[in-house]
Amino acid sequence: MSLPCRAAGENIAPQGRGNLMRPMSKATVVSAALIGILFCSTEAAQQKSGIKVVPLREAQKVFATYKGKLPEDLTGEAMRSEDAWRRHVAEREKLLEERLEEGELDTLANLTLFGTSFTDASIITAAELQQLAANAPSESRQGAEQNYQKRLKDLAIGLAYPQGNERLQYMSGLLQRRGFKFATASDYNRLGEFLARNVLRMLSENARYREAIEKARALDAKSEFEARSHVFEHRGISLDTSLFPNYAIEQALKELKDKGILRAGQVRRVAVVGPGLDTVNKDVGFDYYPEQTIQPFSVADSLLRLGLARENKLSVVTLDISEKVNSHIREARRRALARRAYVLQLPLRMDGQPTDGAVAYWKAFGTRIGRTVPAIPAPKNAGNIETRAIGVFPSTVLKVHPEHLDIVYERMELPEGEKFDLIIGTNIFVYYSEFEQGLAETNLRAMLNEGGLVLTNDALPLTSEGSALKVLGSTATAYSDAPGDGDTILWLESRRTPD
Repeated sequence: MSLPCRAAGENIAPQGRGNLMRPMSKATVVSAALIGILFCSTEAAQQKSGIKVVPLREAQKVFATYKGKLPEDLTGEAMRSEDAWRRHVAEREKLLEERLEEGELDTLANLTLFGTSFTDASIITAAELQQLAANAPSESRQGAEQNYQKRLKDLAIGLAYPQGNERLQYMSGLLQRRGFKFATASDYNRLGEFLARNVLRMLSENARYREAIEKARALDAKSEFEARSHVFEHRGISLDTSLFPNYAIEQALKELKDKGILRAGQVRRVAVVGPGLDTVNKDVGFDYYPEQTIQPFSVADSLLRLGLARENKLSVVTLDISEKVNSHIREARRRALARRAYVLQLPLRMDGQPTDGAVAYWKAFGTRIGRTVPAIPAPKNAGNIETRAIGVFPSTVLKVHPEHLDIVYERMELPEGEKFDLIIGTNIFVYYSEFEQGLAETNLRAMLNEGGLVLTNDALPLTSEGSALKVLGSTATAYSDAPGDGDTILWLESRRTPD
């Protein structure tokens, strides 16, 4: 498949604020497939005071389990050196900053294809990408190319003049830090080329990941699940999130309750690893409302609705490596102290044929943590969308406490009785190697109460007796009629091993 890019050197500079750019040239056909920056702050540093790096003596048990799969700087004598371990963790922190920025560039590519806040052009559909890739000229291909080129031009103008658009403001700053300017025709040519290349890069990466998953699927379902759970090991870490993984979590909680594994009122303290931000997810693609975080509130809503938690005893801690996410939650708490609700916009794309269960979850979402408020209308170019919105009660927002933490190398130091009854991490561990996932398991176990559970849609390497966690069961949930559109949630418990 191929996607058009603007030819180098063509003038697309705007003729004035808000005006359309001059037309781009016919695209160059290149191979593709269908479809940050970590801020530092004093407050974030203070929050890490209760955070501890996994001790070398514990890490050495993971070294032994994953011998042959270790980073080069942790082999040989380095496996026994405290200094080498500290250097490795420090280098890891630098790498995280780079991977977070790479993830922001994926979000920028999604914004290019699916955003509606900066353009009246239609979102790019899978069918349009197929038309763009067609070798033979046709009216439909010409229309798809014009739509794509218009999106590129409108986004470049939006980045130059973001005004009150928080996504464009952030991306504009990101690009300026990477050396882009918005002053001359040459500046806009360079920006347009980069936006097109960035989309191509993401789609090309997606093609490779899809190919790996399809090869695993040809073997069996277990191989496919394991392939999905490691596929982003070398990819940028994206903050994007969406609603339906929380539907799968609720289905898992229901089954755990039905089986008596979780009891009424049992869950008091919950950790959400990597709650992320709903910026412009590739599967949903909405950017017409303010950025929001969903999972901390969806988990509280499900636990309360199922009777697994009591409102006056529930506490939710978010653990995220991104200061962008952590500061967003801190700001929500600040507003809640002023008795201001946190509004969640809940658009549902109806042309994807969601299952009856998914629609029922969407309709019920938020009934225990807030009240229905007027939703921001979806723009016409967003597609077939149903909307609703929930104003989360300030009292619920104040149950959520953000912590800056890297789950691979860090843990919260918690006394017995204050550890977590439930830890949730969806689409998080997929970004790490087996060795790193093994370290994460060690930290998860250290933060679990006796009888506590981890719920995740990633297949952690749990087969070895050296693993810190073991599988108790699982729940499979479909989101739509499309093949593969759903999640399997694993229920994990501590595997007690001798010290």
